[in-house]
Amino acid sequence: MTTYVTNGSPRSVAAAALCAVVLGSCAGDGPSSLTSPGSPSPPPPPLGTGPEMCLDGLASDFPCDGVALHRRMALNVMDGDFGNDIWGWSDGETGPEYALMGLDTGTAFVDVSNPEDPLFLGRLPTETEASFWRDIKVYRDHAFIVADGAGAHGMQVFDLARLRGSAAPATFDADVVYREFRTTRSRTRRATGSSAARRR
Repeated sequence: MTTYVTNGSPRSVAAAALCAVVLGSCAGDGPSSLTSPGSPSPPPPPLGTGPEMCLDGLASDFPCDGVALHRRMALNVMDGDFGNDIWGWSDGETGPEYALMGLDTGTAFVDVSNPEDPLFLGRLPTETEASFWRDIKVYRDHAFIVADGAGAHGMQVFDLARLRGSAAPATFDADVVYREFRTTRSRTRRATGSSAARRR
């Protein structure tokens, strides 16, 4: 999870890799630095964690357009392998700001009141199974969470006021699970009420 939004376009990794292969093969008679076919690739270098200003279209390893990277929290810190959605909530009563991160394994809650030192508060596990599509929307003090491709997940409703005073990672339960549909990809709120795009 990053604590910024970017509108910049990513640089061409494929072109850089091709250039490295071409230049590496022209290095002379010394031993090749390329791995032989069938050998495992070395792991990629770790991503930057910030803080970094946006300079020349990059904040650390991330493309940016005038937005600085305050801090990046790795997905595994939040007990997830993949992330796909992020939403926010500002507690009007006590003041903290929170990031709600959609993970394959559920929804993570992170206190981002101090952007240089975000605090992982815990996770609301998925209702059914892991999913690449978990969407979160906030209305007043409640989060509405849906998932696609996760069986009879329904819509989890979580009272965000429960995050007040949290300091250690916890496993949360949904306050309500609306089961009138199985799975969905996004949820919207209209002035006349809420609706979810029914998928199955």
